[in-house]
Amino acid sequence: SGKKALEPTTITFEGKKYQFTWNQIALFAIAAPVFILIFYQLLEYATWIRVIVGDHTISSINFVLAPFLNGNEFQIEYLANSSDFYNVPDLYNQVGFLRVFFAPVDDIKIYFKIPFRPIGENNIQFVTFCTGFQAIIIFAAIILFTPHSADPAASKGIWRRKTSALFWSSAIFYVVNIVRMWIQLGIYALIPTVRWDDIHYSISAASSFIAAIIVLLMHKTLPEFVISIVWSGIEIKKRFFPNLKYKTPGASKPNE
Repeated sequence: SGKKALEPTTITFEGKKYQFTWNQIALFAIAAPVFILIFYQLLEYATWIRVIVGDHTISSINFVLAPFLNGNEFQIEYLANSSDFYNVPDLYNQVGFLRVFFAPVDDIKIYFKIPFRPIGENNIQFVTFCTGFQAIIIFAAIILFTPHSADPAASKGIWRRKTSALFWSSAIFYVVNIVRMWIQLGIYALIPTVRWDDIHYSISAASSFIAAIIVLLMHKTLPEFVISIVWSGIEIKKRFFPNLKYKTPGASKPNE
């Protein structure tokens, strides 16, 4: 007699049954990285993102740190066509709307001018990586391509939940990224003995814990992401390592 076909794994979570297929898992594993790579490349032409985030950062930090600046202010400088511009309208007028929005990042350089720092130390270049949009793109790919359960009750409202997860994860990353820059720029401006490299990398790394928080929050709204990973592990074990002992809470046992 031939081998009995294995029953697909079902994981129960909060009273709902989650079942996936390998086609869904493969789509997620392939489409999410491709999505990220494409949008990473597009970011290199999205100068408008740096313009918007940079402007929000400088206007908000001047408001938040006003009591400590004694009338001094952070400024944002746009370098294009070998000329300096200190506001967005002038930049649009002199460079052109389309070039500002879709130029390669090297065409328009953006600098933060830091108060209280001597010449040579008072310019910090604002690059695409500082916008936080890379993290937003990663989470967007994960959310959009997370597999849907085959059980209608579990997948009910999936696109509403995905939209909610995408909105809140993007908003949290955007706000946290600006607050991170407040902290870095504020420390650099107000503590003269601090070097930029000493705070830039350490604070940027520390802010990565936000990613873990977002995964936890997302699990409440979109449990399919984590559950699909657990499902894949159980399926691989069941099909390729059947003699390994395992115990997964909520997972249905394979027929013997």
